[in-house]
Amino acid sequence: MYALGASLRKYQILRAELQGTPAKNNHLFPIPDRVLKSMWKYGVMTPDRIIRDPSLFHAWEYLPHTLRIPYVVTIHDLAMLRFPKSAHPVLLKTHQIIWDRIKKDHAHVIAVSQATKNDCVELLQLDDSKIHVVYEALPKEQRIVPTKDDILKTKKKFQIEKPFIFFLGTQEPRKNVLQLIEAWKDMKKEFDLVIGGAKGWEKMPVEKGIHYVGYLDPKDSASLYRSASVFAYPSLYEGFGLPMLEAWFHNVPVVSSKTPALVEVGGNAVVQVDQDDPHSISAGILQAVEQRATLVKKGTARLTQFSWDRAAEETELVYRAILQGKNST
Repeated sequence: MYALGASLRKYQILRAELQGTPAKNNHLFPIPDRVLKSMWKYGVMTPDRIIRDPSLFHAWEYLPHTLRIPYVVTIHDLAMLRFPKSAHPVLLKTHQIIWDRIKKDHAHVIAVSQATKNDCVELLQLDDSKIHVVYEALPKEQRIVPTKDDILKTKKKFQIEKPFIFFLGTQEPRKNVLQLIEAWKDMKKEFDLVIGGAKGWEKMPVEKGIHYVGYLDPKDSASLYRSASVFAYPSLYEGFGLPMLEAWFHNVPVVSSKTPALVEVGGNAVVQVDQDDPHSISAGILQAVEQRATLVKKGTARLTQFSWDRAAEETELVYRAILQGKNST
């Protein structure tokens, strides 16, 4: 097994992560990954050219145009198709080329949820039998347990004094932040609202009690999860819903929308609300506060159902199915 990747800022982290893994003779480049992808457009530094006799390539949503070996592609979501305005036209066109090639080649796909698999069949007309659902899990670098001092420093840093509702995600229409803000207005005397994540292209209101804390480093993120009254995730569309797993790890009750992937992943460990109704969201938040102990217990149990060991085993089965199919032709 070989690992192929590129990163400028996280090159050393990539190298360290691969120490002690089955991946040998890795090809890691200290350049931005977009540079490597640009090279792939012209058949330069593609996996089948720089790795000796590869049998299979596992692509992470981006595929070299000139690849000449069997491959599998992981698809996390199809937000670009569900919400075309959420993606730059060039990026959408690039992905469309990849999706068309997957269909043409009858290639295998790993989807991170049944909801994503259903989207692949509906929106891309991919072969159902070639799509394999492999759930993600919580990355180890996000399993940070903050100290009481860490929490106090983070809350002081962002001037948070009241109990608060926490949201984490890019400020874009798909994340439904404006509806969450409307829901919060019903309870702003009791709670502040903390909105973390990258600033997107949706204009956000400025109001007392709303804290826009921007992109968070892992320790600040962990501290806000750990000290929140509720984690609210009323997204209009997701492929999996990793922030719910983070909230469960930090013993925070979760309120989520009824979008397919969040219903699938959240199970009975979340309070489900109508994402289009601010009053439903606010009622769900109050319910989560009242049922905190029960929801935290359910969340802890639900988290154990998502394992990277299981994901690795299921991914290996996909590899074997592809290679066996190749050898039988």
